[in-house]
Amino acid sequence: MDIGPGGMRVHTTRPLGVDELLEFEVPDRARINGRARVLREQAYRVYALRFEKLGDEARAEIASLAAVAATSARAR
Repeated sequence: MDIGPGGMRVHTTRPLGVDELLEFEVPDRARINGRARVLREQAYRVYALRFEKLGDEARAEIASLAAVAATSARAR
């Protein structure tokens, strides 16, 4: 749903537990993968995750996505 330098927000059909550690890969962005920890459930099956392990390529890709999103938001 949302991704940034420190973590992401996801919607899932499987319930997640607070403090659960997950391995992930972002579809269509294979370089964005790693481990994330569940911080909280924000809404029904919408969870805030904090990155625990993220490679340099993944961090660079996320920074690129964030820059595009910021430019797009300013243009509105």
